[in-house]
Amino acid sequence: MTIDVKAMEAMAAMATGQTGHTGHQDEMQMQRIRVRALALNFFDVVQRLGIMPTHVAGHQIPKPLGGHDFAGSSNEEIFGMGATMSQSISHDSHPQLVALRPRNLTALEAASLPTVSLTVSMAFDFAQVTHGEILLIHAAAGGVGLAAISAARRLGAQLMATAGSAKKMCSLRSRGLLQIASSRDGQAFLSDIYDQLAMPTLVLNSLTHQDFIPRSLSLLGPAGRFVELAKLQAWSAAQVAAFRADVKYAVLLLDRRVAEAPSTLRCELRQVAAIASDLASYGRSLIMNVYHFPSEVLKAFQVLQQAKQIGKVVLNFEGVSGVSGAMDHFELEIHRRIHHET
Repeated sequence: MTIDVKAMEAMAAMATGQTGHTGHQDEMQMQRIRVRALALNFFDVVQRLGIMPTHVAGHQIPKPLGGHDFAGSSNEEIFGMGATMSQSISHDSHPQLVALRPRNLTALEAASLPTVSLTVSMAFDFAQVTHGEILLIHAAAGGVGLAAISAARRLGAQLMATAGSAKKMCSLRSRGLLQIASSRDGQAFLSDIYDQLAMPTLVLNSLTHQDFIPRSLSLLGPAGRFVELAKLQAWSAAQVAAFRADVKYAVLLLDRRVAEAPSTLRCELRQVAAIASDLASYGRSLIMNVYHFPSEVLKAFQVLQQAKQIGKVVLNFEGVSGVSGAMDHFELEIHRRIHHET
């Protein structure tokens, strides 16, 4: 699989933060970048089901730009956002969404990073997380949840979490979390958290079923912060204010920021790379569920659809050739299977 970008001089400049123009830059030819790994998100399933909302909590969602987190190579090893399974794309419109891949990260590891890391960065920038405060991370065994756990620990925060199965709870306990509640049963969640005595000062939410939003808001300490990651059935700021006027509330829309201010993400991607490289040097990396393309692509989407994964779902493109001609077939088959099972 390949994507089109400007010739390597321009790509190297954007990846390293050099924004100066050369005299021959406008005359550069397009160059092919081979995608080695591509990460999937839950909203890939939502889009294929045709239930992605146009507005979230009163905020308009831009039309999907298309593409996934990826890692690839040409003269340099890179990672970023914007690769598609169905077609080659040009990075002309959003060239800032690419950075150099650290040498101690595999392509699979790098592909798993952009969306989850930038999401957590945006959430923590809003919340101004401080040492010692208590965070409640919903669906903590997913990609964003695990990235949030790692970031919170670097800041010295205390953690509470929810997970949807015994397997996921066990995985979180193996990572040192002790205060874990159900993400499936709203009443059991409330009872489990009340039993912990300490109340969170920040909620990172992605659960909108079984009154998880009001139940989570009721648990927040005075003047707490609530960051909403969900797109389906998210509350508006007015609804939150009517329930808890003291709570600072934000609906986080990374896709909107990608559409409106992509240039600001370039520096953050480089920071993501640096932090991930440091963690990798200590043997710490995000948990991945790796599936080979094209033979296991349908299985990857089914795992996402059923929320069975721990960490990120990543497609491995190593050893694949002649992919582009079969892409549309797989997109259609994925769409058919997902709709058939719902």
